[in-house]
Amino acid sequence: MAVRRFPLASWLWLVLLAGTWGTSYALVELALVSFSPVQITFGRIAVGAVFIGGVFLFRRFSFDEFRGKWPALMAMAAFGMV
Repeated sequence: MAVRRFPLASWLWLVLLAGTWGTSYALVELALVSFSPVQITFGRIAVGAVFIGGVFLFRRFSFDEFRGKWPALMAMAAFGMV
């Protein structure tokens, strides 16, 4: 079986992702000094929603392809949080 080699760019993206993911935990710990957990959670969700909304607007994303699939998507979201 041959060993698959990944390009350097893939490793750099992985390091960037790991750094971003890990840094968020340290920043939440610092934020807990000044904010309640509910405020931090709301802020993180709000920032994520604004970011994703901006991406959707930039790419001119349409929700028409999800028409009729909302109940299934909501069920997956609800069970995914458990």
